[in-house]
Amino acid sequence: MIRRVFLTVALILSSTGCDRGDVARPFAESRTPPDLSARFFMPEAWAWGYLQVGNNPPQRYGVASTWRAPRATILILPDTGECAEAWFETATELTLRSYSVWVLDRAAECGSGRQSSPRDRIHVRSFDPDVAAVKSLLRIVIRPNGETPVILLGQGQGAMLALRAVETGLTVDGLVLSSPTGAMPPKWTPWSRSGQDLFQRGRTHDPQRGHVTQSWMTANPDLRGSGPSPEWLKAAALFVETARNSARGLDHATLILTPGPAPSQDLELCGAINTCAIVPVSGAYPALNLEADTWRKPWLDAIIRFIAGKSDAARRVGPDRFAPALPLVPGPVSEDLRPGDVQTGTGPDGGP
Repeated sequence: MIRRVFLTVALILSSTGCDRGDVARPFAESRTPPDLSARFFMPEAWAWGYLQVGNNPPQRYGVASTWRAPRATILILPDTGECAEAWFETATELTLRSYSVWVLDRAAECGSGRQSSPRDRIHVRSFDPDVAAVKSLLRIVIRPNGETPVILLGQGQGAMLALRAVETGLTVDGLVLSSPTGAMPPKWTPWSRSGQDLFQRGRTHDPQRGHVTQSWMTANPDLRGSGPSPEWLKAAALFVETARNSARGLDHATLILTPGPAPSQDLELCGAINTCAIVPVSGAYPALNLEADTWRKPWLDAIIRFIAGKSDAARRVGPDRFAPALPLVPGPVSEDLRPGDVQTGTGPDGGP
Protein backbone atom coordinates (compact mmCIF):
# COMPACT_ATOMS: atom_id res chain seq x y z
CA MET A 1 0.00 0.00 0.00
CA ILE A 2 2.82 2.43 0.85
CA ARG A 3 4.48 1.96 -2.53
CA ARG A 4 1.18 2.59 -4.31
CA VAL A 5 0.60 5.89 -2.49
CA PHE A 6 4.13 7.02 -3.35
CA LEU A 7 3.60 6.15 -7.00
CA THR A 8 0.35 8.12 -7.13
CA VAL A 9 1.87 11.26 -5.60
CA ALA A 10 4.92 11.09 -7.83
CA LEU A 11 2.78 10.85 -10.95
CA ILE A 12 0.75 13.89 -9.94
CA LEU A 13 3.80 15.99 -9.17
CA SER A 14 5.48 15.08 -12.43
CA SER A 15 2.43 16.15 -14.44
CA THR A 16 2.26 19.68 -13.06
CA GLY A 17 5.64 20.85 -14.27
CA CYS A 18 4.79 21.42 -17.93
CA ASP A 19 4.10 24.75 -19.55
CA ARG A 20 0.57 24.58 -20.91
CA GLY A 21 1.12 27.62 -23.12
CA ASP A 22 3.35 25.72 -25.53
CA VAL A 23 1.44 24.04 -28.36
CA ALA A 24 3.67 20.94 -28.16
CA ARG A 25 3.31 20.56 -24.40
CA PRO A 26 1.08 17.88 -22.78
CA PHE A 27 -1.61 18.74 -20.26
CA ALA A 28 -2.92 17.03 -17.14
CA GLU A 29 -4.74 17.91 -13.91
CA SER A 30 -7.91 18.78 -15.79
CA ARG A 31 -10.55 20.85 -14.00
CA THR A 32 -13.79 18.99 -13.29
CA PRO A 33 -16.67 20.58 -15.26
CA PRO A 34 -19.29 22.20 -12.99
CA ASP A 35 -22.19 20.65 -14.92
CA LEU A 36 -20.93 17.06 -14.60
CA SER A 37 -22.68 14.36 -12.58
CA ALA A 38 -20.58 12.78 -9.81
CA ARG A 39 -20.51 9.39 -11.56
CA PHE A 40 -18.29 10.94 -14.23
CA PHE A 41 -15.74 12.35 -11.76
CA MET A 42 -12.12 11.22 -11.57
CA PRO A 43 -11.77 7.79 -9.92
CA GLU A 44 -10.38 7.60 -6.41
CA ALA A 45 -6.55 7.81 -6.31
CA TRP A 46 -6.36 8.53 -10.05
CA ALA A 47 -2.93 9.77 -11.19
CA TRP A 48 -1.54 11.22 -14.40
CA GLY A 49 1.77 10.60 -16.12
CA TYR A 50 3.52 11.16 -19.46
CA LEU A 51 5.29 8.85 -21.86
CA GLN A 52 7.55 10.08 -24.65
CA VAL A 53 8.93 7.85 -27.40
CA GLY A 54 11.87 9.28 -29.34
CA ASN A 55 11.36 12.86 -30.44
CA ASN A 56 7.57 12.53 -30.70
CA PRO A 57 5.40 14.75 -28.46
CA PRO A 58 4.68 13.17 -25.06
CA GLN A 59 1.46 11.24 -24.59
CA ARG A 60 -0.60 11.49 -21.43
CA TYR A 61 -1.84 8.49 -19.52
CA GLY A 62 -3.80 7.97 -16.33
CA VAL A 63 -3.98 5.12 -13.86
CA ALA A 64 -6.18 3.96 -10.99
CA SER A 65 -5.71 0.78 -9.05
CA THR A 66 -7.18 -1.03 -6.08
CA TRP A 67 -6.14 -1.19 -2.43
CA ARG A 68 -5.65 -4.93 -2.81
CA ALA A 69 -3.63 -6.96 -5.30
CA PRO A 70 -5.34 -6.43 -8.69
CA ARG A 71 -7.00 -9.40 -10.35
CA ALA A 72 -6.14 -8.04 -13.80
CA THR A 73 -4.49 -5.05 -15.48
CA ILE A 74 -6.54 -3.28 -18.17
CA LEU A 75 -5.02 -0.83 -20.65
CA ILE A 76 -7.68 1.25 -22.44
CA LEU A 77 -7.13 2.99 -25.78
CA PRO A 78 -9.95 5.53 -26.40
CA ASP A 79 -11.58 6.37 -29.70
CA THR A 80 -10.43 9.37 -31.69
CA GLY A 81 -11.72 12.61 -30.16
CA GLU A 82 -12.31 10.87 -26.82
CA CYS A 83 -10.17 11.79 -23.82
CA ALA A 84 -9.22 9.61 -20.86
CA GLU A 85 -11.76 11.64 -18.87
CA ALA A 86 -14.56 10.01 -20.86
CA TRP A 87 -13.52 6.68 -19.33
CA PHE A 88 -13.63 7.78 -15.67
CA GLU A 89 -17.02 6.14 -15.06
CA THR A 90 -15.88 2.85 -16.58
CA ALA A 91 -12.52 2.99 -14.79
CA THR A 92 -14.28 3.42 -11.44
CA GLU A 93 -16.53 0.42 -12.11
CA LEU A 94 -13.56 -1.73 -13.09
CA THR A 95 -11.42 -0.78 -10.11
CA LEU A 96 -14.31 -1.63 -7.80
CA ARG A 97 -14.01 -5.13 -9.26
CA SER A 98 -10.33 -5.23 -8.24
CA TYR A 99 -8.87 -4.42 -11.65
CA SER A 100 -6.04 -1.97 -12.23
CA VAL A 101 -7.00 0.45 -15.03
CA TRP A 102 -4.73 2.49 -17.30
CA VAL A 103 -5.92 4.86 -20.06
CA LEU A 104 -3.59 6.24 -22.75
CA ASP A 105 -4.60 9.39 -24.62
CA ARG A 106 -4.03 9.15 -28.35
CA ALA A 107 -1.13 10.96 -30.00
CA ALA A 108 -1.87 14.66 -30.63
CA GLU A 109 -5.18 14.42 -28.76
CA CYS A 110 -6.59 15.54 -25.42
CA GLY A 111 -3.81 15.74 -22.83
CA SER A 112 -1.06 14.53 -25.15
CA GLY A 113 1.44 16.95 -26.66
CA ARG A 114 0.69 18.51 -30.02
CA GLN A 115 3.08 19.25 -32.85
CA SER A 116 0.95 21.52 -35.00
CA SER A 117 -1.26 24.56 -34.68
CA PRO A 118 -4.13 25.20 -34.03
CA ARG A 119 -4.16 23.03 -30.91
CA ASP A 120 -7.70 21.76 -31.47
CA ARG A 121 -6.72 20.13 -34.77
CA ILE A 122 -5.74 16.46 -34.48
CA HIS A 123 -2.69 16.02 -36.66
CA VAL A 124 -0.30 13.12 -37.22
CA ARG A 125 1.28 11.81 -40.42
CA SER A 126 1.74 8.27 -39.14
CA PHE A 127 0.29 6.07 -36.41
CA ASP A 128 3.61 4.34 -35.76
CA PRO A 129 4.35 6.57 -32.72
CA ASP A 130 0.92 5.66 -31.30
CA VAL A 131 1.73 1.96 -31.64
CA ALA A 132 5.18 2.47 -30.10
CA ALA A 133 3.64 4.36 -27.16
CA VAL A 134 1.21 1.52 -26.41
CA LYS A 135 4.04 -1.00 -26.37
CA SER A 136 6.30 1.22 -24.28
CA LEU A 137 3.61 2.02 -21.72
CA LEU A 138 2.96 -1.68 -21.16
CA ARG A 139 6.53 -2.92 -21.23
CA ILE A 140 8.34 -0.07 -19.46
CA VAL A 141 5.78 1.69 -17.23
CA ILE A 142 3.13 -0.92 -16.37
CA ARG A 143 5.63 -3.79 -16.42
CA PRO A 144 3.39 -6.85 -15.85
CA ASN A 145 4.55 -9.19 -13.11
CA GLY A 146 3.65 -12.40 -14.92
CA GLU A 147 0.96 -13.32 -12.40
CA THR A 148 -1.74 -10.75 -13.23
CA PRO A 149 -3.33 -11.03 -16.70
CA VAL A 150 -3.08 -8.02 -18.99
CA ILE A 151 -6.08 -7.00 -21.10
CA LEU A 152 -5.84 -4.48 -23.95
CA LEU A 153 -9.19 -2.74 -24.61
CA GLY A 154 -9.64 -0.44 -27.60
CA GLN A 155 -12.73 1.57 -28.53
CA GLY A 156 -13.45 2.64 -32.12
CA GLN A 157 -10.24 3.81 -33.76
CA GLY A 158 -8.53 2.80 -30.49
CA ALA A 159 -9.58 -0.79 -31.25
CA MET A 160 -7.58 -0.63 -34.48
CA LEU A 161 -4.61 0.70 -32.54
CA ALA A 162 -4.90 -2.16 -30.04
CA LEU A 163 -5.15 -4.71 -32.84
CA ARG A 164 -2.10 -3.31 -34.64
CA ALA A 165 0.00 -3.22 -31.45
CA VAL A 166 -0.64 -6.94 -30.92
CA GLU A 167 -0.03 -7.74 -34.60
CA THR A 168 3.40 -6.08 -34.37
CA GLY A 169 4.61 -8.00 -31.36
CA LEU A 170 2.88 -6.81 -28.18
CA THR A 171 1.96 -9.75 -25.93
CA VAL A 172 -1.20 -9.51 -23.83
CA ASP A 173 -3.48 -12.10 -22.26
CA GLY A 174 -6.65 -10.76 -23.85
CA LEU A 175 -7.67 -8.32 -26.57
CA VAL A 176 -11.03 -6.51 -26.49
CA LEU A 177 -12.08 -4.66 -29.65
CA SER A 178 -15.12 -2.46 -29.01
CA SER A 179 -16.86 -1.05 -32.11
CA PRO A 180 -13.84 -1.68 -34.36
CA THR A 181 -15.85 -0.73 -37.43
CA GLY A 182 -16.82 2.91 -37.32
CA ALA A 183 -16.96 5.93 -39.57
CA MET A 184 -13.94 8.19 -39.79
CA PRO A 185 -14.35 11.38 -37.75
CA PRO A 186 -15.31 14.54 -39.66
CA LYS A 187 -12.38 16.70 -40.76
CA TRP A 188 -11.26 19.59 -38.62
CA THR A 189 -13.27 22.75 -38.05
CA PRO A 190 -12.58 25.16 -35.15
CA TRP A 191 -13.80 23.85 -31.80
CA SER A 192 -17.02 25.42 -30.53
CA ARG A 193 -18.97 25.22 -27.27
CA SER A 194 -22.07 24.76 -29.40
CA GLY A 195 -20.53 21.95 -31.43
CA GLN A 196 -22.41 18.67 -31.62
CA ASP A 197 -21.66 16.14 -28.88
CA LEU A 198 -21.82 12.35 -29.30
CA PHE A 199 -25.52 12.23 -28.43
CA GLN A 200 -26.35 14.88 -31.05
CA ARG A 201 -24.19 13.03 -33.58
CA GLY A 202 -26.12 9.80 -33.03
CA ARG A 203 -23.20 7.91 -31.44
CA THR A 204 -25.07 7.13 -28.19
CA HIS A 205 -28.64 7.07 -26.90
CA ASP A 206 -27.59 8.68 -23.61
CA PRO A 207 -27.61 12.52 -23.56
CA GLN A 208 -25.57 12.74 -20.33
CA ARG A 209 -22.84 10.30 -21.30
CA GLY A 210 -22.87 11.69 -24.82
CA HIS A 211 -22.02 15.15 -23.46
CA VAL A 212 -19.18 14.07 -21.13
CA THR A 213 -16.32 14.75 -23.57
CA GLN A 214 -17.78 18.11 -24.59
CA SER A 215 -18.09 19.08 -20.91
CA TRP A 216 -14.44 18.28 -20.18
CA MET A 217 -13.29 20.15 -23.26
CA THR A 218 -15.46 23.17 -22.39
CA ALA A 219 -13.92 23.39 -18.91
CA ASN A 220 -10.38 22.62 -20.15
CA PRO A 221 -9.39 24.36 -23.41
CA ASP A 222 -6.12 22.39 -23.59
CA LEU A 223 -8.09 19.15 -24.05
CA ARG A 224 -10.03 20.37 -27.06
CA GLY A 225 -9.99 18.56 -30.35
CA SER A 226 -12.57 19.10 -33.04
CA GLY A 227 -11.43 16.88 -35.87
CA PRO A 228 -8.38 15.58 -37.70
CA SER A 229 -6.25 17.04 -40.46
CA PRO A 230 -6.35 15.63 -44.02
CA GLU A 231 -2.97 13.97 -43.31
CA TRP A 232 -4.46 12.23 -40.26
CA LEU A 233 -7.42 10.95 -42.26
CA LYS A 234 -5.14 9.60 -44.97
CA ALA A 235 -2.88 7.88 -42.43
CA ALA A 236 -5.88 6.47 -40.56
CA ALA A 237 -7.41 4.89 -43.65
CA LEU A 238 -4.14 3.12 -44.45
CA PHE A 239 -3.66 2.10 -40.82
CA VAL A 240 -7.11 0.52 -40.51
CA GLU A 241 -6.67 -1.35 -43.78
CA THR A 242 -3.27 -2.68 -42.67
CA ALA A 243 -4.58 -3.74 -39.26
CA ARG A 244 -7.50 -5.67 -40.72
CA ASN A 245 -5.39 -7.32 -43.44
CA SER A 246 -2.75 -8.44 -40.93
CA ALA A 247 -5.08 -10.15 -38.45
CA ARG A 248 -5.13 -13.62 -40.01
CA GLY A 249 -3.64 -16.22 -37.71
CA LEU A 250 -3.36 -13.83 -34.77
CA ASP A 251 -2.89 -16.01 -31.69
CA HIS A 252 -4.42 -13.86 -28.94
CA ALA A 253 -7.73 -14.50 -27.22
CA THR A 254 -9.98 -11.76 -28.63
CA LEU A 255 -13.44 -10.42 -27.82
CA ILE A 256 -15.14 -8.21 -30.40
CA LEU A 257 -18.14 -6.13 -29.30
CA THR A 258 -20.28 -4.53 -31.98
CA PRO A 259 -23.30 -2.20 -31.98
CA GLY A 260 -26.39 -3.85 -33.43
CA PRO A 261 -25.94 -6.86 -35.71
CA ALA A 262 -22.25 -7.61 -36.26
CA PRO A 263 -21.01 -5.91 -39.46
CA SER A 264 -19.56 -8.23 -42.11
CA GLN A 265 -16.15 -6.58 -41.64
CA ASP A 266 -16.11 -7.56 -37.97
CA LEU A 267 -17.33 -11.09 -38.67
CA GLU A 268 -14.50 -11.45 -41.18
CA LEU A 269 -12.00 -10.00 -38.69
CA CYS A 270 -13.10 -12.39 -35.95
CA GLY A 271 -12.91 -15.31 -38.36
CA ALA A 272 -9.31 -14.43 -39.20
CA ILE A 273 -8.20 -14.60 -35.54
CA ASN A 274 -7.43 -18.03 -34.12
CA THR A 275 -9.35 -17.56 -30.85
CA CYS A 276 -12.14 -15.00 -31.15
CA ALA A 277 -15.68 -14.41 -29.92
CA ILE A 278 -17.99 -11.72 -31.24
CA VAL A 279 -20.83 -10.25 -29.17
CA PRO A 280 -23.34 -7.93 -30.88
CA VAL A 281 -25.09 -5.44 -28.60
CA SER A 282 -28.45 -5.28 -30.32
CA GLY A 283 -29.79 -1.79 -30.93
CA ALA A 284 -26.74 0.02 -29.58
CA TYR A 285 -24.98 2.98 -31.20
CA PRO A 286 -21.19 2.88 -31.78
CA ALA A 287 -20.00 4.66 -28.58
CA LEU A 288 -20.61 1.54 -26.50
CA ASN A 289 -18.68 2.81 -23.46
CA LEU A 290 -20.94 5.88 -23.35
CA GLU A 291 -24.22 4.21 -24.24
CA ALA A 292 -27.39 4.23 -22.15
CA ASP A 293 -27.58 1.50 -19.51
CA THR A 294 -29.81 -0.69 -21.69
CA TRP A 295 -26.85 -1.27 -24.01
CA ARG A 296 -23.85 -0.33 -21.87
CA LYS A 297 -24.59 -2.93 -19.21
CA PRO A 298 -24.41 -5.96 -21.55
CA TRP A 299 -21.29 -4.42 -23.11
CA LEU A 300 -19.59 -4.07 -19.72
CA ASP A 301 -20.83 -7.48 -18.52
CA ALA A 302 -19.30 -9.16 -21.58
CA ILE A 303 -15.96 -7.45 -20.92
CA ILE A 304 -15.99 -8.42 -17.24
CA ARG A 305 -16.76 -12.07 -18.08
CA PHE A 306 -13.91 -12.09 -20.59
CA ILE A 307 -11.46 -10.59 -18.07
CA ALA A 308 -12.64 -12.92 -15.29
CA GLY A 309 -11.93 -15.90 -17.54
CA LYS A 310 -8.37 -14.72 -18.09
CA SER A 311 -7.93 -14.03 -14.38
CA ASP A 312 -9.14 -17.51 -13.44
CA ALA A 313 -6.85 -19.07 -16.05
CA ALA A 314 -3.87 -17.12 -14.71
CA ARG A 315 -4.52 -18.41 -11.19
CA ARG A 316 -4.56 -21.99 -12.50
CA VAL A 317 -1.52 -21.71 -14.77
CA GLY A 318 0.66 -19.18 -12.93
CA PRO A 319 3.15 -16.69 -14.45
CA ASP A 320 4.48 -17.53 -17.87
CA ARG A 321 4.93 -14.44 -20.01
CA PHE A 322 6.69 -11.64 -18.16
CA ALA A 323 9.49 -11.43 -15.60
CA PRO A 324 8.52 -9.68 -12.35
CA ALA A 325 9.58 -6.03 -12.16
CA LEU A 326 8.94 -2.95 -10.04
CA PRO A 327 6.80 -0.17 -11.57
CA LEU A 328 8.53 2.99 -12.74
CA VAL A 329 7.65 6.47 -11.52
CA PRO A 330 7.47 8.88 -14.49
CA GLY A 331 9.54 12.02 -14.22
CA PRO A 332 9.59 15.33 -16.14
CA VAL A 333 9.48 15.13 -19.91
CA SER A 334 12.92 15.29 -21.51
CA GLU A 335 13.64 17.73 -24.32
CA ASP A 336 16.69 15.77 -25.55
CA LEU A 337 15.45 12.33 -26.47
CA ARG A 338 16.75 10.78 -29.67
CA PRO A 339 14.54 8.81 -32.07
CA GLY A 340 14.00 5.36 -30.58
CA ASP A 341 14.49 6.52 -26.97
CA VAL A 342 11.72 6.16 -24.40
CA GLN A 343 11.25 8.61 -21.50
CA THR A 344 9.25 7.65 -18.44
CA GLY A 345 11.37 8.42 -15.37
CA THR A 346 13.06 6.40 -12.64
CA GLY A 347 12.04 3.99 -9.93
CA PRO A 348 11.33 4.90 -6.29
CA ASP A 349 14.97 4.27 -5.36
CA GLY A 350 16.36 6.36 -8.22
CA GLY A 351 17.11 3.38 -10.41
CA PRO A 352 15.22 1.30 -12.97
